[in-house]
Amino acid sequence: MASANQSSIITKTARLLDVLAEAQRPLGFTEIVARTQFVKSSTHRILSVLIGENLVAYEERGKTYKLGARLNNWAHAAWRRSDLEVVAARELEQLCEMTRANVALSVRYDDSVLYLRTLDSKAVRHASRAGDHAPLHCTAAGKVFLAYMPEKQRENLMARLRFERFTENTVRGPAQLLSELAIVRTRGYAQSAQEEFAHIVGIAAPIWNAHEEVTAAVSLWMVSEGASVQEIEAHAPTLLAVTQRISFQLGHEPKPQMSVDSNLNTARRRTESLS
Repeated sequence: MASANQSSIITKTARLLDVLAEAQRPLGFTEIVARTQFVKSSTHRILSVLIGENLVAYEERGKTYKLGARLNNWAHAAWRRSDLEVVAARELEQLCEMTRANVALSVRYDDSVLYLRTLDSKAVRHASRAGDHAPLHCTAAGKVFLAYMPEKQRENLMARLRFERFTENTVRGPAQLLSELAIVRTRGYAQSAQEEFAHIVGIAAPIWNAHEEVTAAVSLWMVSEGASVQEIEAHAPTLLAVTQRISFQLGHEPKPQMSVDSNLNTARRRTESLS
């Protein structure tokens, strides 16, 4: 439990950020003191910490303060996810009904996949839920995020990945993963066949924003005892149509791609070569 002193610091910090957020322009130190009614020493101390955390920016030229880039990034991320979930909600429900597969909406969070929403056609023990994290290298959604990120960013991120083996089918290392990512970009969706869990097969496709960036992924997955890789991939055209519609609602203008039939043939050949 937080001490009274800690609670006071948090309250003051929140108040100071409120003052900067409500202002129509950057504020000088004296103005912040006047509006918060804090003593100068306390105001200076809080501002110093916030500047160090990139939550407040100090403009040397005018000797003024304004909200920092980190806080703005938080706001944009929260808005983007909220907007994404609203736009995707009905599409995800219909996808689950049409395919009778389990569905998940996810985003990349640092070095992992973060699930925002999950819908179960059939209840599965240990199934991922909203708020759960999953690895990038062996999940269909993770492969989508890796495949479409800028090359330099992908290189840096893959250098940090541990490539933990969860099953005998888990991708074995960078070389194999890079080969799979090239196929993802060709066919437009990713596959994970019993890589994270021995009983799960799944596919995922990207959701694009207006800036030509992959902002999220939609996954379809089934229990392997009841479905093969080929069966889950038969739903690829439906999945791609759904992610294209969601992307369009987020401002993305689709570009011509390979036919789905061609993509599925590539996927089958790749699966056979790995088996």
